[in-house]
Amino acid sequence: MDEDGRATMLTEKIVTARIQHKCCECGVDIVSGDKYFKEVGVYEESFLRYKTCMDCVSIRDAFFCDGWIWTTMWDSIKDHVYQSNGLISESCLADLTSIARGKICELIEHHWKETS
Repeated sequence: MDEDGRATMLTEKIVTARIQHKCCECGVDIVSGDKYFKEVGVYEESFLRYKTCMDCVSIRDAFFCDGWIWTTMWDSIKDHVYQSNGLISESCLADLTSIARGKICELIEHHWKETS
């Protein structure tokens, strides 16, 4: 753990799956041949291993400049959509993969339907 209470990362890299994994954020299957972001670290003397699909990585990169907590990204995004009343800047959406953009737009549309 670093002085800010964050995990100490040992490796962070994009790799190609040889076997099937689950994305730690959205739970989608990462199948053999897919690229994903692999993170290994240590926090309070425990090893951390996270595998994140590239769509969720694009969302983290666009929306979480100050960091995030693994496995809670979608809850945080839903809160952000609610707090911003679904008004998300086009520049954030432009940086997403097409699948990630579609998921964020679905959240926005769902929010608008609930609040109208």
